[in-house]
Amino acid sequence: MRIIIPSFVITFLLLSHSLFAQTPLKGMKAPDLAKSKKVSDTTGKSIDSTAVYYFIASIDSMALQKFHHIDTSLTNFYQYDVNFRNHKYYAGKGNMGQHSLPLKFDYTPSEGFNYAPSFIEHYMYKLSDIKYYKLYKPFTEIYYFQGPEKEKNLEVTHSQNLMPRLNAGIHFRYIVAPGLYQNQESDNKNLYITLRYHTENSRYGFILNYLHNKMITQENGGISDKEAFEENIESDRLLINVNLVNAENVEKKGGFYLNHYFNIAKPQKIIKDTITNTVKRKGFRFGRLTHSVLYETNTFSFSDNLNSPDSTYFKQFDTADSTITFDSISIRKFENQIIWSNLDYDEKPDEKAIYFYFGIKNQFVSIKDSSSLNREYSQMIPKAGFSIYAFKSSRLTVNGYYVLSGDYNKDDFGLTASLNQFIGTKEKNYGLLELEGGFSQKSPDLFYTYYKGNNIRWENNDFEKENALFLKGQYSYKSLKAGLAYYLLDQYIYLDGTAHPKQSNDAISILRANLNYILKHKDWTIDIDLTYQKTSDNTINLPDFIGSANLYLTKNLFQGAAIIQPGIDVFYNTSYYADSYMPALRSFYSQSTQKIGNKIYAGVFLNARVKRTLFFVRYEHLNALFSKAYYMTPNYPMQDAIFRFGLTWKFYD
Repeated sequence: MRIIIPSFVITFLLLSHSLFAQTPLKGMKAPDLAKSKKVSDTTGKSIDSTAVYYFIASIDSMALQKFHHIDTSLTNFYQYDVNFRNHKYYAGKGNMGQHSLPLKFDYTPSEGFNYAPSFIEHYMYKLSDIKYYKLYKPFTEIYYFQGPEKEKNLEVTHSQNLMPRLNAGIHFRYIVAPGLYQNQESDNKNLYITLRYHTENSRYGFILNYLHNKMITQENGGISDKEAFEENIESDRLLINVNLVNAENVEKKGGFYLNHYFNIAKPQKIIKDTITNTVKRKGFRFGRLTHSVLYETNTFSFSDNLNSPDSTYFKQFDTADSTITFDSISIRKFENQIIWSNLDYDEKPDEKAIYFYFGIKNQFVSIKDSSSLNREYSQMIPKAGFSIYAFKSSRLTVNGYYVLSGDYNKDDFGLTASLNQFIGTKEKNYGLLELEGGFSQKSPDLFYTYYKGNNIRWENNDFEKENALFLKGQYSYKSLKAGLAYYLLDQYIYLDGTAHPKQSNDAISILRANLNYILKHKDWTIDIDLTYQKTSDNTINLPDFIGSANLYLTKNLFQGAAIIQPGIDVFYNTSYYADSYMPALRSFYSQSTQKIGNKIYAGVFLNARVKRTLFFVRYEHLNALFSKAYYMTPNYPMQDAIFRFGLTWKFYD
């Protein structure tokens, strides 16, 4: 399948360098980069013209100086798939770009209404993923990846200053992965466009984005002839029988988001006393108002022409039947939020001893499906929080919300508190201790209370609110990270062995411990990540142990003009009753008949850098040469030993 890029993306990139003059951002400082050109900003200070920073989430992140430098490192560049990246592991279905389940347990309740948990959102762009750039020169990055059977991933990022203090950006990603088995193709398209602006005195500013995700995933229900795979009777995987040959899921999610602020008072006058050599600020501070508007649409559809073998697959889960299936759901969400905070002009977190805010959000949701569902919900959600920075070594942060009125989530609430404590001081410390805790009460996702599809359906009006308590702690020092997390869930809702919702009557506790250590010796590096987790109940299925290790050598070539990094990576998890996947629901459900795991997943790779170009070559799952029966999700084999490669270019003008 050819990769097709929308014409406006190409036009934007081709014209971007000539249409607009680039003007430096006032007062921006940045660390030096090798061989970068030095210029002066409006204050006469020397800065790095190729420095590129970004912030995410909200415009207050910019005010709080929560900037990140773009990733230019070579380490872990070979980790092309988000299912196995940055020590986050997912139980996938043997193909990139499809639904998958996290192996490490976490619980993060939504604020207000949520239709259903999403098991493909890590392949989507969300508001929390969108980057707003801070730069001097136009920045462009192109990433290309290729795997077997015309598997491709193309990503294009571009950002530039259209005029002083006005920045625009665009990011486009396309993933197509046909897969090795019948009816397994993924076709994912993701796009976001951003604008960022602030006035010369920073009294007013805004961020604006347009977001679009379209995820098409063919659904084969897993293989029905496991012997042909496990005994390698049939080497051509396309000839192995699967459960569904016509099924497909399509999910679209996107919308617009505007977040803008206004500092109520004018900038304070700065008066310098040359005798005492002190600086005084004249004028009152009244904080800032921040307003945000979100319009979001989300549609799901599952279709299947129930020819053999499709006609018998769903009968094991429900008595409902249909010769042709088209289940669709459409959700529209409109949110309006206003917040007052004591933020002011150009303040840094370290200089802000106390930061606090309060506000209110109005949430309106409209839902329709292909059967008879047609509902609307309106909710008011007050929220507040504060952050205290003390002794130049610790910061305490508390956030909370409460659904004051609403048609569905009334009386839901969430409260979290975190403490970051440097052992010593921030400049000279013996590690960072991060503590976090929280408690929440939330109504069941609407999906669990009502669903009416052609093959599976239910209605549950007696589910109680879910209650959750969590406590987390992590200690970091140099290349060591060690953490502990505890969760206590009451009235937890899940899908049982029949792929129908069920609420647990007993409280469930989960304990998770993790250790990450990076050991370097001369040119050699080993990155070890270990996780242990234990549940008090088999309602939540998790592997007891997850471990990974990357061993690599880093070498400079041609007097530093190039760098190579050959290495090997290994992944392992203990055997357990992994959740099965239900295509019609786009969800995972509990099962207790098939254990998977207790197998090593290994690969070799070569990362390399030549000037601004990075590339990798990877031979993945090399141990499949000796053992074929490898699953991460029951009945969905992982791919055989296979070559992949990818590269990225960065341009700064």
